[in-house]
Amino acid sequence: MTQAGEATDLTRRLGRELAAARVSRGLSQADMAAHLGTNKSAAYRVEYGLFTRFSTVADYAAALGYDIEIHLTPATRAESETTA
Repeated sequence: MTQAGEATDLTRRLGRELAAARVSRGLSQADMAAHLGTNKSAAYRVEYGLFTRFSTVADYAAALGYDIEIHLTPATRAESETTA
């Protein structure tokens, strides 16, 4: 089990997508932090999957013009056995 604020594969992937969206718009982490009323360290944490609240990620995505969609998919047998 992961601790709050610990990056997982899923949060890292989401962070990388947000970073790519930011870069494609020509924005820096400092630009994002200013837009969101926070500091550059907070932007860094989101982009590296180290966030603790989903609302933080949703706000970051919205500032870039994106919505976040979440879909459940069946786990493979090996994955479901390790999480049970």
